Amino acid sequence: MPVLSTIGAAAARGFGWLYRATAGAGGSLYAWGRNIYGELGQGNTTDRSSPVQVGALTTWVHAGAGFNYSAGILLDGSLWTWGYNANGQLGLGDTTSRSSPVQVGALTNWDIISVNLATNIALKTDGTLWAFGFNGYGQLGVGNTTNRSSPVQIGSLTSWTKISTTGFARDTSHAIRSGGTLWAWGFGNPQTYPYVGEPQATLNQTNYSSPVQVSSAITWAEVSSGGGHALALTTDGKLYAWGRNSFGECGKIDFNNPQYYSYVPDYGECSGGGTTYGYYQRLDQTMASLGPSNFPNVYNSDFSECGIPVVGVTVTEVSTAPNTQLWGFSSPVQVGSLTTWAKIAAGDTHSLAIRTDGTLWAFGYNGYGQLGLGNTTGRSSPVQVGALTTWAIADGGANSSMAVRTDGTLWAWGNNQFGELGIGNTSNRSSPVQVGTATNWADSINAFSIGYYHALAIRD
Repeated sequence: MPVLSTIGAAAARGFGWLYRATAGAGGSLYAWGRNIYGELGQGNTTDRSSPVQVGALTTWVHAGAGFNYSAGILLDGSLWTWGYNANGQLGLGDTTSRSSPVQVGALTNWDIISVNLATNIALKTDGTLWAFGFNGYGQLGVGNTTNRSSPVQIGSLTSWTKISTTGFARDTSHAIRSGGTLWAWGFGNPQTYPYVGEPQATLNQTNYSSPVQVSSAITWAEVSSGGGHALALTTDGKLYAWGRNSFGECGKIDFNNPQYYSYVPDYGECSGGGTTYGYYQRLDQTMASLGPSNFPNVYNSDFSECGIPVVGVTVTEVSTAPNTQLWGFSSPVQVGSLTTWAKIAAGDTHSLAIRTDGTLWAFGYNGYGQLGLGNTTGRSSPVQVGALTTWAIADGGANSSMAVRTDGTLWAWGNNQFGELGIGNTSNRSSPVQVGTATNWADSINAFSIGYYHALAIRD
Protein backbone atom coordinates (compact mmCIF):
# COMPACT_ATOMS: atom_id res chain seq x y z
CA MET A 1 0.00 0.00 0.00
CA PRO A 2 1.19 3.58 -0.58
CA VAL A 3 3.00 5.32 2.22
CA LEU A 4 1.02 8.06 3.91
CA SER A 5 3.72 10.68 3.78
CA THR A 6 2.01 14.04 4.18
CA ILE A 7 0.91 15.62 7.42
CA GLY A 8 -2.66 15.92 6.21
CA ALA A 9 -2.85 12.18 5.64
CA ALA A 10 -0.34 11.10 8.27
CA ALA A 11 -1.02 7.67 9.63
CA ALA A 12 -0.82 8.41 13.32
CA ARG A 13 -2.11 6.24 16.11
CA GLY A 14 -0.97 4.48 19.23
CA PHE A 15 -2.66 1.75 21.15
CA GLY A 16 -5.86 2.35 19.21
CA TRP A 17 -6.86 3.26 15.70
CA LEU A 18 -7.31 6.87 14.63
CA TYR A 19 -8.85 6.86 11.21
CA ARG A 20 -9.33 4.55 8.29
CA ALA A 21 -7.03 4.68 5.29
CA THR A 22 -8.75 2.79 2.49
CA ALA A 23 -7.07 -0.59 2.08
CA GLY A 24 -8.10 -1.26 -1.50
CA ALA A 25 -9.81 -4.63 -1.68
CA GLY A 26 -8.58 -5.56 1.79
CA GLY A 27 -6.43 -8.54 2.67
CA SER A 28 -5.90 -11.60 4.84
CA LEU A 29 -5.75 -11.13 8.60
CA TYR A 30 -3.00 -12.74 10.69
CA ALA A 31 -2.59 -13.02 14.47
CA TRP A 32 0.05 -14.20 16.95
CA GLY A 33 1.00 -14.07 20.63
CA ARG A 34 -0.99 -15.04 23.69
CA ASN A 35 -4.34 -16.72 23.09
CA ILE A 36 -5.70 -17.38 26.57
CA TYR A 37 -9.24 -16.26 25.66
CA GLY A 38 -9.21 -16.94 21.94
CA GLU A 39 -7.99 -13.47 21.03
CA LEU A 40 -6.11 -14.90 18.03
CA GLY A 41 -9.42 -15.90 16.46
CA GLN A 42 -8.39 -19.51 15.81
CA GLY A 43 -11.31 -21.22 17.54
CA ASN A 44 -8.95 -22.38 20.30
CA THR A 45 -6.75 -21.01 23.09
CA THR A 46 -3.31 -22.09 21.86
CA ASP A 47 -0.57 -19.44 21.89
CA ARG A 48 1.28 -18.81 18.62
CA SER A 49 4.73 -17.23 18.24
CA SER A 50 4.43 -16.85 14.46
CA PRO A 51 1.61 -15.33 12.36
CA VAL A 52 -1.41 -17.58 11.70
CA GLN A 53 -4.30 -16.60 9.45
CA VAL A 54 -7.64 -15.69 11.02
CA GLY A 55 -10.26 -17.53 8.99
CA ALA A 56 -10.18 -17.55 5.19
CA LEU A 57 -11.55 -14.10 4.34
CA THR A 58 -9.34 -11.78 2.30
CA THR A 59 -11.34 -8.58 2.73
CA TRP A 60 -10.11 -7.32 6.10
CA VAL A 61 -9.32 -3.59 6.08
CA HIS A 62 -8.94 -2.90 9.78
CA ALA A 63 -7.56 -4.77 12.81
CA GLY A 64 -7.07 -3.84 16.47
CA ALA A 65 -5.47 -5.81 19.32
CA GLY A 66 -6.63 -5.00 22.85
CA PHE A 67 -6.10 -6.77 26.16
CA ASN A 68 -7.00 -10.42 25.49
CA TYR A 69 -9.45 -9.49 22.74
CA SER A 70 -9.46 -8.30 19.14
CA ALA A 71 -11.58 -6.38 16.66
CA GLY A 72 -11.64 -6.03 12.90
CA ILE A 73 -13.63 -4.42 10.10
CA LEU A 74 -14.26 -5.95 6.69
CA LEU A 75 -14.37 -4.13 3.37
CA ASP A 76 -18.19 -4.24 3.50
CA GLY A 77 -18.16 -2.12 6.68
CA SER A 78 -19.18 -4.91 9.06
CA LEU A 79 -17.57 -4.98 12.53
CA TRP A 80 -16.27 -8.21 14.09
CA THR A 81 -14.85 -8.97 17.56
CA TRP A 82 -13.45 -11.99 19.43
CA GLY A 83 -11.59 -12.92 22.64
CA TYR A 84 -12.20 -11.90 26.26
CA ASN A 85 -15.58 -10.33 27.03
CA ALA A 86 -16.06 -9.97 30.80
CA ASN A 87 -16.91 -6.26 30.47
CA GLY A 88 -18.93 -6.50 27.28
CA GLN A 89 -15.97 -5.26 25.23
CA LEU A 90 -16.95 -7.47 22.29
CA GLY A 91 -20.12 -5.42 21.87
CA LEU A 92 -22.27 -8.52 21.39
CA GLY A 93 -24.84 -7.73 24.09
CA ASP A 94 -23.42 -10.21 26.58
CA THR A 95 -20.24 -11.03 28.53
CA THR A 96 -19.42 -14.37 26.91
CA SER A 97 -15.91 -14.73 25.47
CA ARG A 98 -15.47 -15.94 21.86
CA SER A 99 -12.49 -17.65 20.20
CA SER A 100 -13.56 -16.86 16.62
CA PRO A 101 -14.74 -13.57 15.03
CA VAL A 102 -18.42 -12.74 15.60
CA GLN A 103 -20.22 -9.86 13.88
CA VAL A 104 -21.34 -6.94 16.04
CA GLY A 105 -24.95 -6.34 15.04
CA ALA A 106 -25.90 -6.20 11.38
CA LEU A 107 -24.75 -2.69 10.41
CA THR A 108 -22.27 -2.21 7.58
CA ASN A 109 -21.29 1.42 8.10
CA TRP A 110 -18.42 0.97 10.57
CA ASP A 111 -15.31 2.92 9.62
CA ILE A 112 -12.72 2.46 12.39
CA ILE A 113 -12.50 1.11 15.94
CA SER A 114 -9.98 1.86 18.68
CA VAL A 115 -9.47 -0.87 21.28
CA ASN A 116 -7.68 -0.93 24.63
CA LEU A 117 -7.88 -2.66 28.03
CA ALA A 118 -11.62 -3.36 27.81
CA THR A 119 -13.03 -0.24 26.14
CA ASN A 120 -13.81 0.47 22.50
CA ILE A 121 -14.36 3.75 20.69
CA ALA A 122 -15.70 3.37 17.15
CA LEU A 123 -16.42 5.71 14.27
CA LYS A 124 -19.07 5.21 11.62
CA THR A 125 -18.92 6.44 8.04
CA ASP A 126 -21.50 9.12 8.87
CA GLY A 127 -19.10 10.77 11.35
CA THR A 128 -20.94 9.60 14.48
CA LEU A 129 -18.97 8.29 17.47
CA TRP A 130 -19.85 5.11 19.37
CA ALA A 131 -18.50 3.21 22.38
CA PHE A 132 -18.92 -0.06 24.30
CA GLY A 133 -17.19 -2.07 27.01
CA PHE A 134 -15.72 -1.05 30.37
CA ASN A 135 -16.63 2.44 31.61
CA GLY A 136 -15.28 2.71 35.16
CA TYR A 137 -13.80 6.18 34.59
CA GLY A 138 -16.28 7.46 32.03
CA GLN A 139 -13.99 6.49 29.14
CA LEU A 140 -16.98 5.57 26.97
CA GLY A 141 -17.87 9.27 26.92
CA VAL A 142 -21.60 8.70 27.37
CA GLY A 143 -22.02 10.83 30.51
CA ASN A 144 -21.83 8.08 33.14
CA THR A 145 -19.68 5.19 34.37
CA THR A 146 -21.95 2.29 33.40
CA ASN A 147 -20.45 -0.52 31.34
CA ARG A 148 -22.10 -1.17 27.96
CA SER A 149 -22.10 -4.51 26.14
CA SER A 150 -23.54 -3.07 22.92
CA PRO A 151 -22.48 0.05 20.99
CA VAL A 152 -23.97 3.31 22.29
CA GLN A 153 -23.59 6.70 20.59
CA ILE A 154 -21.46 9.44 22.15
CA GLY A 155 -23.57 12.59 21.83
CA SER A 156 -25.22 13.37 18.51
CA LEU A 157 -22.47 15.04 16.48
CA THR A 158 -21.56 13.85 13.00
CA SER A 159 -18.24 15.69 12.75
CA TRP A 160 -15.84 13.18 14.32
CA THR A 161 -12.90 12.24 12.09
CA LYS A 162 -10.20 10.47 14.16
CA ILE A 163 -10.17 8.47 17.39
CA SER A 164 -7.77 6.85 19.83
CA THR A 165 -8.13 5.16 23.20
CA THR A 166 -5.93 3.25 25.63
CA GLY A 167 -5.99 1.42 28.93
CA PHE A 168 -3.52 0.00 31.49
CA ALA A 169 -5.99 0.90 34.29
CA ARG A 170 -5.86 4.57 33.26
CA ASP A 171 -8.37 4.43 30.44
CA THR A 172 -8.46 7.64 28.43
CA SER A 173 -10.05 8.34 25.06
CA HIS A 174 -9.27 11.02 22.50
CA ALA A 175 -10.91 12.17 19.29
CA ILE A 176 -10.56 14.92 16.70
CA ARG A 177 -13.42 16.68 14.99
CA SER A 178 -13.48 18.25 11.56
CA GLY A 179 -11.78 21.61 11.87
CA GLY A 180 -8.94 20.17 13.96
CA THR A 181 -10.37 20.41 17.49
CA LEU A 182 -9.13 17.81 20.00
CA TRP A 183 -11.28 16.23 22.71
CA ALA A 184 -10.55 13.92 25.65
CA TRP A 185 -12.45 11.98 28.30
CA GLY A 186 -11.95 9.19 30.83
CA PHE A 187 -9.37 8.78 33.60
CA GLY A 188 -7.65 11.98 34.68
CA ASN A 189 -7.35 11.98 38.46
CA PRO A 190 -3.71 11.56 39.57
CA GLN A 191 -4.70 11.40 43.23
CA THR A 192 -5.66 7.75 42.80
CA TYR A 193 -3.02 5.37 44.20
CA PRO A 194 -0.60 4.41 42.76
CA TYR A 195 -0.78 7.29 40.28
CA VAL A 196 -0.34 10.09 42.83
CA GLY A 197 1.60 12.95 41.27
CA GLU A 198 1.28 11.63 37.70
CA PRO A 199 -0.75 13.89 35.40
CA GLN A 200 -2.97 11.98 33.03
CA ALA A 201 -3.83 12.54 29.39
CA THR A 202 -7.16 14.34 29.82
CA LEU A 203 -6.96 17.84 31.31
CA ASN A 204 -7.32 19.65 34.64
CA GLN A 205 -6.55 16.32 36.34
CA THR A 206 -10.19 15.30 36.54
CA ASN A 207 -12.15 12.26 35.39
CA TYR A 208 -14.54 13.14 32.56
CA SER A 209 -17.44 10.99 31.36
CA SER A 210 -18.12 13.19 28.32
CA PRO A 211 -15.71 14.73 25.77
CA VAL A 212 -13.99 17.97 26.83
CA GLN A 213 -11.86 20.12 24.53
CA VAL A 214 -8.05 20.14 24.80
CA SER A 215 -5.99 23.25 23.92
CA SER A 216 -8.49 25.08 21.71
CA ALA A 217 -5.82 27.45 20.36
CA ILE A 218 -4.08 24.66 18.42
CA THR A 219 -5.27 23.01 15.19
CA TRP A 220 -4.71 19.29 15.61
CA ALA A 221 -4.04 16.75 12.86
CA GLU A 222 -3.48 13.46 14.74
CA VAL A 223 -3.68 12.03 18.27
CA SER A 224 -2.42 8.81 19.85
CA SER A 225 -3.37 7.61 23.34
CA GLY A 226 -0.75 5.91 25.50
CA GLY A 227 -0.82 4.17 28.86
CA GLY A 228 -1.00 7.40 30.84
CA HIS A 229 0.15 9.91 28.25
CA ALA A 230 -0.84 11.07 24.80
CA LEU A 231 0.93 12.28 21.66
CA ALA A 232 -0.53 14.64 19.10
CA LEU A 233 0.52 16.29 15.85
CA THR A 234 -0.46 19.73 14.65
CA THR A 235 -1.33 20.52 11.07
CA ASP A 236 2.10 22.14 10.64
CA GLY A 237 4.04 19.05 11.75
CA LYS A 238 4.79 19.89 15.39
CA LEU A 239 4.83 17.13 18.01
CA TYR A 240 3.10 17.60 21.38
CA ALA A 241 2.75 15.36 24.44
CA TRP A 242 1.03 15.46 27.80
CA GLY A 243 0.11 13.26 30.74
CA ARG A 244 2.43 10.97 32.71
CA ASN A 245 6.15 11.42 32.08
CA SER A 246 7.65 9.19 34.77
CA PHE A 247 9.75 7.37 32.17
CA GLY A 248 10.29 10.22 29.73
CA GLU A 249 7.43 9.04 27.51
CA CYS A 250 6.46 12.66 26.85
CA GLY A 251 9.84 13.18 25.21
CA LYS A 252 11.14 15.98 27.39
CA ILE A 253 12.43 16.67 30.90
CA ASP A 254 10.94 19.44 32.99
CA PHE A 255 11.32 18.42 36.59
CA ASN A 256 11.63 21.98 37.93
CA ASN A 257 13.60 20.57 40.82
CA PRO A 258 17.31 19.71 41.05
CA GLN A 259 16.62 16.53 42.98
CA TYR A 260 14.86 14.93 40.00
CA TYR A 261 13.20 12.29 42.13
CA SER A 262 10.48 11.99 44.69
CA TYR A 263 8.57 9.57 46.88
CA VAL A 264 4.94 8.98 47.63
CA PRO A 265 4.24 7.54 51.10
CA ASP A 266 2.29 4.31 51.39
CA TYR A 267 0.72 3.81 54.82
CA GLY A 268 -0.50 0.58 56.41
CA GLU A 269 -1.85 -0.29 59.83
CA CYS A 270 0.22 -2.55 62.09
CA SER A 271 -1.37 -5.54 63.77
CA GLY A 272 -0.08 -4.43 67.15
CA GLY A 273 -1.04 -0.80 66.71
CA GLY A 274 0.71 2.07 64.95
CA THR A 275 1.50 2.54 61.28
CA THR A 276 4.05 1.10 58.88
CA TYR A 277 5.50 3.18 56.06
CA GLY A 278 6.61 2.21 52.58
CA TYR A 279 7.55 4.15 49.49
CA TYR A 280 6.44 4.42 45.87
CA GLN A 281 9.36 3.94 43.52
CA ARG A 282 10.33 6.76 41.16
CA LEU A 283 13.17 7.48 38.75
CA ASP A 284 16.17 9.77 38.84
CA GLN A 285 17.49 12.02 36.07
CA THR A 286 19.29 9.10 34.43
CA MET A 287 15.99 7.18 34.26
CA ALA A 288 17.32 4.58 36.72
CA SER A 289 15.01 3.00 39.28
CA LEU A 290 15.38 4.16 42.86
CA GLY A 291 15.11 1.88 45.87
CA PRO A 292 15.02 2.27 49.66
CA SER A 293 18.74 3.03 49.86
CA ASN A 294 18.12 6.24 47.90
CA PHE A 295 15.94 7.54 50.72
CA PRO A 296 18.12 7.11 53.83
CA ASN A 297 16.49 9.92 55.80
CA VAL A 298 12.88 9.25 54.91
CA TYR A 299 12.01 5.88 56.44
CA ASN A 300 13.26 3.45 59.05
CA SER A 301 16.09 1.20 57.93
CA ASP A 302 13.90 -1.88 58.31
CA PHE A 303 10.83 -1.37 56.11
CA SER A 304 9.08 -4.43 57.51
CA GLU A 305 8.87 -2.92 60.97
CA CYS A 306 6.26 -0.48 62.19
CA GLY A 307 7.38 2.97 63.15
CA ILE A 308 7.51 6.55 62.03
CA PRO A 309 9.73 8.24 59.41
CA VAL A 310 13.16 9.31 60.60
CA VAL A 311 13.41 13.02 61.27
CA GLY A 312 15.19 15.03 58.56
CA VAL A 313 13.43 14.32 55.28
CA THR A 314 15.71 15.22 52.37
CA VAL A 315 13.57 14.10 49.45
CA THR A 316 10.96 16.40 47.94
CA GLU A 317 7.48 14.94 47.54
CA VAL A 318 5.75 15.65 44.24
CA SER A 319 3.17 18.41 44.28
CA THR A 320 -0.28 17.17 43.32
CA ALA A 321 -1.66 20.51 42.17
CA PRO A 322 -2.46 20.81 38.44
CA ASN A 323 0.39 21.97 36.19
CA THR A 324 3.06 21.65 38.86
CA GLN A 325 3.83 17.93 38.88
CA LEU A 326 7.42 16.93 38.37
CA TRP A 327 6.38 13.72 36.66
CA GLY A 328 4.28 14.86 33.76
CA PHE A 329 2.28 17.56 32.05
CA SER A 330 -1.41 18.28 32.53
CA SER A 331 -1.72 20.01 29.15
CA PRO A 332 0.05 19.55 25.78
CA VAL A 333 3.70 20.68 25.62
CA GLN A 334 5.78 20.77 22.43
CA VAL A 335 8.51 18.14 22.07
CA GLY A 336 11.53 19.93 20.60
CA SER A 337 11.08 22.48 17.83
CA LEU A 338 10.91 20.38 14.66
CA THR A 339 8.00 20.69 12.25
CA THR A 340 8.72 17.52 10.29
CA TRP A 341 6.83 14.94 12.35
CA ALA A 342 4.42 12.84 10.29
CA LYS A 343 3.24 9.81 12.32
CA ILE A 344 2.96 8.96 16.01
CA ALA A 345 2.31 5.92 18.19
CA ALA A 346 2.03 5.95 21.98
CA GLY A 347 2.55 2.70 23.88
CA ASP A 348 2.07 2.14 27.60
CA THR A 349 5.19 3.95 28.83
CA HIS A 350 7.05 4.54 25.57
CA SER A 351 6.49 6.51 22.38
CA LEU A 352 7.34 6.18 18.69
CA ALA A 353 7.30 8.80 15.95
CA ILE A 354 8.18 8.91 12.27
CA ARG A 355 9.42 12.02 10.47
CA THR A 356 8.61 13.04 6.93
CA ASP A 357 12.04 11.74 5.86
CA GLY A 358 11.07 8.19 6.88
CA THR A 359 13.26 8.02 9.98
CA LEU A 360 11.91 6.35 13.12
CA TRP A 361 12.38 7.83 16.61
CA ALA A 362 11.63 6.47 20.08
CA PHE A 363 11.60 7.64 23.70
CA GLY A 364 10.38 6.59 27.15
CA TYR A 365 10.66 3.34 29.10
CA ASN A 366 12.95 0.72 27.59
CA GLY A 367 13.15 -2.11 30.11
CA TYR A 368 12.31 -4.70 27.45
CA GLY A 369 14.10 -3.04 24.56
CA GLN A 370 10.85 -1.61 23.18
CA LEU A 371 12.63 1.51 21.95
CA GLY A 372 14.58 -0.59 19.45
CA LEU A 373 17.93 1.00 20.29
CA GLY A 374 19.86 -2.21 20.95
CA ASN A 375 19.78 -1.80 24.73
CA THR A 376 17.39 -1.37 27.66
CA THR A 377 18.26 2.20 28.63
CA GLY A 378 15.31 4.58 28.87
CA ARG A 379 15.35 7.87 26.96
CA SER A 380 13.57 11.11 27.80
CA SER A 381 14.08 12.69 24.37
CA PRO A 382 13.51 11.27 20.87
CA VAL A 383 16.38 9.02 19.71
CA GLN A 384 16.63 7.66 16.17
CA VAL A 385 16.10 3.92 15.74
CA GLY A 386 18.93 2.86 13.44
CA ALA A 387 19.70 4.84 10.31
CA LEU A 388 17.01 3.71 7.88
CA THR A 389 14.73 6.18 6.13
CA THR A 390 12.16 3.64 4.96
CA TRP A 391 9.81 3.38 7.93
CA ALA A 392 6.18 3.69 6.84
CA ILE A 393 4.09 3.14 9.98
CA ALA A 394 4.68 2.10 13.61
CA ASP A 395 2.71 0.97 16.63
CA GLY A 396 3.50 0.82 20.35
CA GLY A 397 2.02 -1.84 22.62
CA ALA A 398 2.41 -2.60 26.32
CA ASN A 399 6.16 -3.22 26.25
CA SER A 400 6.64 -4.06 22.58
CA SER A 401 6.76 -2.22 19.26
CA MET A 402 6.01 -3.06 15.65
CA ALA A 403 6.52 -1.28 12.34
CA VAL A 404 6.14 -1.76 8.59
CA ARG A 405 8.73 -0.48 6.11
CA THR A 406 8.03 0.90 2.67
CA ASP A 407 9.10 -2.43 1.12
CA GLY A 408 6.18 -4.18 2.84
CA THR A 409 8.27 -6.00 5.45
CA LEU A 410 7.08 -6.23 9.05
CA TRP A 411 9.39 -5.69 12.03
CA ALA A 412 8.98 -6.07 15.80
CA TRP A 413 10.99 -5.59 19.00
CA GLY A 414 10.63 -5.43 22.79
CA ASN A 415 8.89 -7.83 25.14
CA ASN A 416 8.18 -11.28 23.68
CA GLN A 417 6.93 -13.26 26.67
CA PHE A 418 4.07 -14.88 24.75
CA GLY A 419 5.48 -14.68 21.25
CA GLU A 420 3.85 -11.32 20.60
CA LEU A 421 6.74 -10.30 18.34
CA GLY A 422 5.80 -13.05 15.89
CA ILE A 423 9.36 -14.21 15.30
CA GLY A 424 8.87 -17.88 16.19
CA ASN A 425 10.18 -17.77 19.76
CA THR A 426 9.69 -16.00 23.09
CA SER A 427 13.00 -14.13 23.37
CA ASN A 428 12.92 -10.37 23.92
CA ARG A 429 14.60 -8.23 21.27
CA SER A 430 16.04 -4.74 21.73
CA SER A 431 16.45 -4.05 18.01
CA PRO A 432 13.96 -4.47 15.15
CA VAL A 433 13.69 -8.07 13.91
CA GLN A 434 11.83 -9.03 10.75
CA VAL A 435 8.61 -11.00 11.18
CA GLY A 436 8.86 -13.81 8.63
CA THR A 437 9.84 -13.05 5.04
CA ALA A 438 6.62 -11.67 3.56
CA THR A 439 6.83 -8.34 1.74
CA ASN A 440 3.13 -7.65 1.37
CA TRP A 441 2.21 -6.42 4.84
CA ALA A 442 -0.18 -3.47 4.49
CA ASP A 443 1.37 -0.23 5.70
CA SER A 444 -1.82 1.72 6.33
CA ILE A 445 -2.81 2.93 9.77
CA ASN A 446 -5.66 0.47 10.11
CA ALA A 447 -3.82 -2.62 8.94
CA PHE A 448 -1.88 -3.77 12.02
CA SER A 449 -1.81 -3.49 15.81
CA ILE A 450 0.33 -4.76 18.66
CA GLY A 451 -1.59 -4.89 21.92
CA TYR A 452 -0.71 -6.16 25.34
CA TYR A 453 0.43 -9.70 24.58
CA HIS A 454 -0.74 -10.37 21.02
CA ALA A 455 -0.68 -8.71 17.65
CA LEU A 456 -2.71 -8.53 14.43
CA ALA A 457 -1.70 -7.53 10.90
CA ILE A 458 -3.18 -7.59 7.41
CA ARG A 459 -1.38 -8.73 4.27
CA ASP A 460 -2.37 -7.11 0.99
